[in-house]
Amino acid sequence: MRPGTIIPLTLFVFACVSVSGADMRPIKKLRAGIPPYAVTEKIARHNDQFVAGRAADKPLRTPGTPHMVWLADCDARVQATLLYPDPVDTIYTVRNPGNQFSLSAGAIDYGVKE
Repeated sequence: MRPGTIIPLTLFVFACVSVSGADMRPIKKLRAGIPPYAVTEKIARHNDQFVAGRAADKPLRTPGTPHMVWLADCDARVQATLLYPDPVDTIYTVRNPGNQFSLSAGAIDYGVKE
């Protein structure tokens, strides 16, 4: 560009921006998940049940042997409950970035053998 065209071009850009009528308003954030106060209330409610002895009435689970190894990404939105309603003691989950099998081979071997 020639030096004589930079200043008029800059003024033209500023004029277009000022005429467009754009105003700066904050954008409302999308809130997803459980709010922290609800998590705290749930923990406190469970603690109260435990202290009252109601949680101890349930029989203790025997250590189960998972029948499935699931290699998953670190994304917290993808949970094992998508596969089973109660994945505890049924799915051995290995999480790593990018579902890289070679980096998780030791953990998968442990889940299969133990």
